Amino acid sequence: MTQQAAKALIHINTPLRWEADCGGMFNLLYGLEILSLIPPAITDGDTDKEGSGLEQQRAVRVVERAAIRCRLKRQEKGYPFRRARWVLRKEFQKELSYEVE
Repeated sequence: MTQQAAKALIHINTPLRWEADCGGMFNLLYGLEILSLIPPAITDGDTDKEGSGLEQQRAVRVVERAAIRCRLKRQEKGYPFRRARWVLRKEFQKELSYEVE
């Protein structure tokens, strides 16, 4: 990510609305595509995340976090239209991939 892209992301997400790992929402709402390396370049070896305090905190608030994200989506201008367009595009792409095979 360039410094200019990082500044644009900060501008879009201020005040803080979306978690850093909600990359799909950044793409859907703002057209920002966030890429990552799979497998990660840096790892701590804790693949099942049993030793992660952050994962334990997240597990307790899963339902609450989902409700907050749902409420935020409804507040975003044009979200229903963008979501419907995204779903239709995915379905159309599936049909095209079946025809090519």
